[in-house]
Amino acid sequence: MFKKTVTLLCALTLVFSQCFIVTAFAKADKTAPVITQYSPSNNQTEIAIDVKITLKFSENIYKGSAFSSIKLTASNKSVTSKMSISKNILSIAHTYSLVNKTTYVLTIPAKAVKDKAGNLFKNRTSIKFTTTARPVNLITYSSGKYFGELINGKENGLGVMIWDNGEVYTGNWTNGQENGLGTYTYNDGSVYSGDWVSGAINGKGSYSYSDGSIYIGDWVNGIRTGQGMFKWNDGDVYIGAFVDNTFTGQGIYYSDGIISKGLWSEGVLVTPDLTPVSTLSFPYGAYTGYTSGGKPQGFGVMTYLKGDIYAGFWVKGVRNGKGFYKWDYNDIYLGDWVSGNRTGKGTFKWNYGDNYYGDWLGGKENGQGIFNWDSDDTFVGVWTNGVENGQGIFLWNNEDVYVGDWLSGMKNGHGTFTWNFSDIYTGNWNKGNRTGKGTFTWNNGDSYSGNWVNGRRNGLGTYYYNNGTISRGIWEDDILVG
Repeated sequence: MFKKTVTLLCALTLVFSQCFIVTAFAKADKTAPVITQYSPSNNQTEIAIDVKITLKFSENIYKGSAFSSIKLTASNKSVTSKMSISKNILSIAHTYSLVNKTTYVLTIPAKAVKDKAGNLFKNRTSIKFTTTARPVNLITYSSGKYFGELINGKENGLGVMIWDNGEVYTGNWTNGQENGLGTYTYNDGSVYSGDWVSGAINGKGSYSYSDGSIYIGDWVNGIRTGQGMFKWNDGDVYIGAFVDNTFTGQGIYYSDGIISKGLWSEGVLVTPDLTPVSTLSFPYGAYTGYTSGGKPQGFGVMTYLKGDIYAGFWVKGVRNGKGFYKWDYNDIYLGDWVSGNRTGKGTFKWNYGDNYYGDWLGGKENGQGIFNWDSDDTFVGVWTNGVENGQGIFLWNNEDVYVGDWLSGMKNGHGTFTWNFSDIYTGNWNKGNRTGKGTFTWNNGDSYSGNWVNGRRNGLGTYYYNNGTISRGIWEDDILVG
């Protein structure tokens, strides 16, 4: 690519005046961008599972023809990631936390990026790094207690805080504050599940109020602001814009078969949309709402013959967009729909009290999510096809806590378990049992470090008694045999 500078020279004489256009060509830019800095470094170990991966280039960069082929992998399997560019920095954000004690490879193919002149990145580059678990421990405060991951003695990573007044937060922390995905149970019985920033509700989340009402949508500093959906305990639904906890902006309110659509201001419909609604009959139910070509299109309510009700948005006769679905047996879902399936962000409440908020794909829990059981058990972490699968924290109602890896709904990989904020085990797990290398510390000061099989001391290990005595050797089913 040539850079061109144009200079206008005007010469005036007694006889004539004339302007000359002089064009000068600068030297062509033929230098391809190169990587000047990696974070983390190649072959670096002990990397945190929420590491921010960045690459610095020699000049500002843009997406190249092979940009979509940038990959982060573990054991040759791709890790879901999002790539972004800011000036000369390429950032790779993994959608879910990485797994403890795992080696990852980031591959940047040739032609992945280019400079402003169009010169493509030339050299395929791979960066390898290995993750490690954060230390997990107990902290007791005057007003409560914390169990979870720590950095420099502060809550960082996954952890649970139980306050003396009965309130509980389970989820992600940064420098001692709730930050990231988490769930908070208030002492009045209401529950918030969703995003946090610097100790405040910010981002997207679901709030189940003590009176049975539910809001799902955007939040700013603990206030409903942005796009959201509110369902009252009597079945009324509002979908649209919120400002300072009130309906303000474009929105739709549905109550007892009446649709009120238009511009709202502080909860009042100030400019109604007078587009007429239609009524359609189908073999499976009756529809009231907006239509196109004889099919539901836009907002509408379908009352199914079997007793189910859907109030929300449609595209060509299929549930698509934000909507509320109530089954005849009183399960309810509020959230996003794609092609008739629960896909996107949503909250599902079962009639027996269980509740899930988070990512959905194809009608199943997939991605980051929070499950609050009616028994007061809680899980915050990664889901695959409806089961815990990845990094997560589980709080049982008896105050047992597990922080670590999950596979197919079971503790599997590396993790730390505390029994009622007392005894602690840190190490390997297999199919829900302590299996592999690990350390168990009892509340009386005794500890064991070594091999485990199915929850028992088996193999080479060392037992440290609180009186200073040490027993080292081969163990079989918790008994030292040699």
